[in-house]
Amino acid sequence: MLRISKSKGKENIKNKPKDDSSAKTTSIHSKPKILLIDLPKEVSDGLESNGFNVTNGTFGSPYNIKVSNNLTPIIERPNLPNISEQEVIFIDLTSPATLNESDIKDYVETKENQWWANCRSGVIDPRPVFMYYLKKNFDRILAHGGFIVIFAQPRFKKEYIWGKNQPGYGLVGDTEKHDNWSFLSILNDSDLKVDFLSGEEINVKGNENEIFNFLKRNIKGTFFRAIFNARFGLKDKWFTLLTNKFGNPVSGLILSDDFNGGGVLILPQIPKTPDVISALLTEVIADLSPHLFPDLEGAKWVQKDDYELEAVKKFEKEKIQVKAEAEKQLALLDEKIDQEREEFGFLHGILTKTGDELVEDVKKCLDFIGFKQVVDVDKTIEEGKKREEDLQILDGSPTLLVEIKGKSGFPTDEDILQVHKYIPRRIKEWKRFDVNGISIINYRRNIPAFEREPFLEDQIETVKSHDIGIVSTVDLFVLIRGMIKWGWDPKVIRDLFYEIGKIPDFPANYEHIGEIFTYIKNDNIIGINIESGKLYKGQRIGYKINNEFLEENITSLQINKQDVEEAPTGQSAGIKTIYSEKELKEGIKVYEVTK
Repeated sequence: MLRISKSKGKENIKNKPKDDSSAKTTSIHSKPKILLIDLPKEVSDGLESNGFNVTNGTFGSPYNIKVSNNLTPIIERPNLPNISEQEVIFIDLTSPATLNESDIKDYVETKENQWWANCRSGVIDPRPVFMYYLKKNFDRILAHGGFIVIFAQPRFKKEYIWGKNQPGYGLVGDTEKHDNWSFLSILNDSDLKVDFLSGEEINVKGNENEIFNFLKRNIKGTFFRAIFNARFGLKDKWFTLLTNKFGNPVSGLILSDDFNGGGVLILPQIPKTPDVISALLTEVIADLSPHLFPDLEGAKWVQKDDYELEAVKKFEKEKIQVKAEAEKQLALLDEKIDQEREEFGFLHGILTKTGDELVEDVKKCLDFIGFKQVVDVDKTIEEGKKREEDLQILDGSPTLLVEIKGKSGFPTDEDILQVHKYIPRRIKEWKRFDVNGISIINYRRNIPAFEREPFLEDQIETVKSHDIGIVSTVDLFVLIRGMIKWGWDPKVIRDLFYEIGKIPDFPANYEHIGEIFTYIKNDNIIGINIESGKLYKGQRIGYKINNEFLEENITSLQINKQDVEEAPTGQSAGIKTIYSEKELKEGIKVYEVTK
């Protein structure tokens, strides 16, 4: 074991005799020297069987002690064999099992200065203080090209006293606070903020290379207990590898020229099996710090340019050209995507916004579908006058008053009927009766649009009884998106605004024919019960599935497996479809797309 004492501000580390449990089999690879700190023993056994030069170690274990307000000397000590010569170190910050005080051995009373801790919690954790006073060893390993892998846990601090009992004075010494990340100077609390947050949803953040391939392959079963924020001196050295669902880093790589080819890899709690740790060594660390793996590095020199085959050189150049062209095309596509989103940003705005911003985007929608005279009433009223409806549509008769609401929750009756209050005032003001109203409501706006429930039936009946219209911004979004996709005349959406009650969620050029009752998978045939109108070859039909519209022309029509030119009301007919069984399910309504 290691005993640590302190004299005049300097460290003095003395090795105590170790038991035979640290003895290892002869390794095939003498380099790198690998130290596993607080990892399961099966990991070292597996690595040794693969020929790695592995040593087990520990920062010590927490142990139980009788609860009191007294201070007690710290008994448990770390065991880090040959720490100064190690080259690759794995550290699991998960706390080892808590020991009983009776299990602690090799404690020797001393009259010299030693570490003390308070007994208030009933548990003494010796690890942070010994991590701190072993810091020079870890700093030196890193500065000379070593590599350190940390399986993270949240940062916590403990208070300790370095001192001794003096007759007549009691315990005399210095109080210090140390934490469980204090074994490396670069991981100090100022430069690396480590906060507790627990979860299992993890995203790989990066491109194709050895480390990201490794992470993607081993993400299953991984969970995290800490998130990170690299600041100040560490910010330029930090590379985020994994994030949680909120974009917080849960893993990072720290690289610097100061490390002479070494580095620090901080990982969440990935499965620590011998195969995973072996892959981490040979695929990731060997790729980042090849100087630590002379045996592995020697096999790669034949791939250097001086030795490479001419055909391979040619293919490598072609790869570079293909990548360059692909990146150019991707950049052009990204630019087109940005332009499209900017041009039609109002469509997403009606699903998320509220207040004046929502009114502005709804007005853009109305302009887009071809209304020519849409007036923003708030911009026309004189200062100090009472605000009334948000918009007026003056294109024809009747004039439409439009009231727009953005709600986090469900709309109330007052919300859906507010526009009705303005109609009598406008009738009186304009001295005519062709005035109607419609409410456009973006409700439950903080959840994804397609997960929102429809209007309540009693609310729809209330709207009907007041002879006004109502539409959700979700239905408006779906209708306009369908118009863009299929090239409908915008009039087929404009006409809907003059309906009473809930306006239809399909365009005015869709006339109901029937619904699908079966899908014959092998032949891509759907069966349709014809409830009104008829089906005929060459006819354009449409479907409303989930939150989008699909359309196709009838090219094949059968009744009882016999080809026909048309099928009348009351019949069941089969048609060949271009869509899949996943898209066209039983119960989906079928419409004729008219001109």
